[in-house]
Amino acid sequence: MIIDLKNKFSRSVELYVEKWQVSYMDAVLTLCEEYNVEPEAVVKHLSKPILEKIKVEGQSLNFLPKTKTKLPF
Repeated sequence: MIIDLKNKFSRSVELYVEKWQVSYMDAVLTLCEEYNVEPEAVVKHLSKPILEKIKVEGQSLNFLPKTKTKLPF
């Protein structure tokens, strides 16, 4: 049941981004507003790729610190 909800909400976010050409953060916030749900409550229902895209968006907007990648040598 939880996996199904995760897939449905993540797919809704993807479709919203494609249709309206908005950021993933905006899509999640808009869908939360439409469904009258707190954003904190839907985090666990987002797929890892969407969470990563939101992280990248947050870093590019300086909402999150940029992670430094280090080579293993």
